[in-house]
Amino acid sequence: MKKLNFKTAILNLIFILASVQLSIADNWQSFGTGTSSDLWGVDFIDNNTGWVVGNNGVIRKTTNGGVNWSAQTSGTSQVLYSVDFINANFGIAVGENRTILRTVNGGDNWIAVNLGSGDKIRRVHFVSENLIFAVGDPGIVYKSNDRGTNWTMITAEFNGGLKGLDFSNSENGFVVGLSGSVFKTSNTGNNWNLVSIPVLHTLEEIDFINNDNGLAVGYNAAVYKISNGTWNNISTPYSNWLFDVEYANENIAYAVGDFGALLKTTNGGFTWNDVWGGTVTLYDISIPSVSTAYISGKNGTILKGTDLVGITPLNSNVPDKFSLSQNYPNPFNPSTKIKFALAKNENVLLTVYDITGKAVKSLVNQNLNTGEYEVEFDAGDLSSGIYYYRLVTNSFAETKKMNLIK
Repeated sequence: MKKLNFKTAILNLIFILASVQLSIADNWQSFGTGTSSDLWGVDFIDNNTGWVVGNNGVIRKTTNGGVNWSAQTSGTSQVLYSVDFINANFGIAVGENRTILRTVNGGDNWIAVNLGSGDKIRRVHFVSENLIFAVGDPGIVYKSNDRGTNWTMITAEFNGGLKGLDFSNSENGFVVGLSGSVFKTSNTGNNWNLVSIPVLHTLEEIDFINNDNGLAVGYNAAVYKISNGTWNNISTPYSNWLFDVEYANENIAYAVGDFGALLKTTNGGFTWNDVWGGTVTLYDISIPSVSTAYISGKNGTILKGTDLVGITPLNSNVPDKFSLSQNYPNPFNPSTKIKFALAKNENVLLTVYDITGKAVKSLVNQNLNTGEYEVEFDAGDLSSGIYYYRLVTNSFAETKKMNLIK
């Protein structure tokens, strides 16, 4: 009877899994943009179309995944620090001396918004099609409700410069900055409240994957994992500045920083490893899909990452049948490998459940070609116990048990 209840729970949960996609191992390549200017900001709306901004008012655009870049006229010589697009037409770039530029045609024309002279604006972020926030020195939040045509400045609550921001939904957002300055709004930026964090690191950026889980990075390789309102300081194999962080999915995220730091987590932020080995300072990252990421950096550096995460194709032979193998090693701590075979091209779901039938990890959710595959499952953030993993395709389903012992 217990087995029947468990199987029923599995089937019910299959259709409410988190949307997490995986591909092959990291592959990073460098592209030229036709400029040697430092590129402080990057944003892509899909795997092919994106913009970079940087020193001397530089703006470049690509529509073929970074292979070719065209120069766009910004109309300014100010340093541009950040760029964000909500779709192929509407975008905002911000920078030195309170510079705000907006476009309604994909950057063919950039229009300056006159807010008067002032300090730098460091980050800009579309929350929705009309609602935009930006942050900067000496502690100002900028808000627009009309796609960037008009802006209000909020200053009363903040001490020191603000460097990064993100919203987990239309109402709830955070801004971060100097000396551990963290402020939260729960009413679309009308009011902000100070948030206490364990260590007062200067923070550069923050990113949320959903309403409850986020990451923040900053000075001295500071990484904070945010879970249900709790900020946990996470150690990393690095000691300098981290300038940006972004999720690819609920498990995979990347952080970039000084001297070629390109850190990756595969367990939602609990542990991090350097995956590039370069030396050029990296400033910003944009991940339009789980299969592709773009990074901008010093001296015109652009990196493109593909096949970001953990499915390894073992061979392209056509198996006689679908199959799911027993994980190895088993018992395991904290990681194990799971192999499966596909007799034809199909959409594949591979999900881990706890003993109650609750989905705890979504390992695969994508179309795969026929062949044999292997996925590494990292359970570093889970407790010891019995877990189940289930493979589901259009024409096959199987569940197996594994034992995590810590």
